[in-house]
Amino acid sequence: MKLSYRGVQYEYTPPTLEVTEGEICGRYRGVEWRCRTVVDNGAPVRSTRSDSVSAPLQDTMSAARLTQPSILPEVRRLHYANLRNNIERRLQTAQAQGNRALVRALENEFEELLCRA
Repeated sequence: MKLSYRGVQYEYTPPTLEVTEGEICGRYRGVEWRCRTVVDNGAPVRSTRSDSVSAPLQDTMSAARLTQPSILPEVRRLHYANLRNNIERRLQTAQAQGNRALVRALENEFEELLCRA
């Protein structure tokens, strides 16, 4: 594919990946979608993309790194820390505004988050 950037012409060949169809993952508005497995250097990575376009190589490599067992607990910990900080910030704002209904709702949300973490 010939492309141009700021007047410089160059040839671009997108990376190709081997994609295999998997089982049915779910249904959305009556349409079933199938899980796809992208094989990269022998390491399968599961994808739930419903279109026929394969994921870019960078996304595939990121997904492969996230499937490593040592990374998942850290990602989960950071995710819940971010959620907790967000709720605390929103709670402080609701308290400053005197919005009791929102304060109760945020406190309930915070309790649910603590139960899931």
